[in-house]
Amino acid sequence: MAKRKLQSNAHSKHLILYHLIFVAKYRRKIFADKSFGEGLKNEFIAISNKYDFSIDTIDLDYSKPDHIHILVRSIPDLSPAQIVRVLKQEANIWAWQSYSFWLGKFYWKSHHLFTRGYYCGSVGNVSAQQVAEYLETQGRNDIC
Repeated sequence: MAKRKLQSNAHSKHLILYHLIFVAKYRRKIFADKSFGEGLKNEFIAISNKYDFSIDTIDLDYSKPDHIHILVRSIPDLSPAQIVRVLKQEANIWAWQSYSFWLGKFYWKSHHLFTRGYYCGSVGNVSAQQVAEYLETQGRNDIC
């Protein structure tokens, strides 16, 4: 993977990358259905296209289908909490509209998809490649 280029706007050059991890509510194995997992990945990309951030890398480890890793490229005006809020809210709405039968097997009382918490780590240009390679190869090695 090549070194990432800086983004520019009127008064700054920046490269802001966040490694996000969202965990399924109650650690349910909701991503075991590959069509749901792939649909959710596409929905995250569609959500990012509506806002001022983009999905650099997104991957699911189907051997551990209770969480999703996302590498997000952002602008200085957006906080990680704003990005997380938008992604979780809109993905939750989409998931329940599109896969209510599948999700109903795991969640019967409330229509939540993810836990309230999340992991967010800022990533530098050098280690972004390592994070992307990790996301692309997770579940394919015995280390994690």
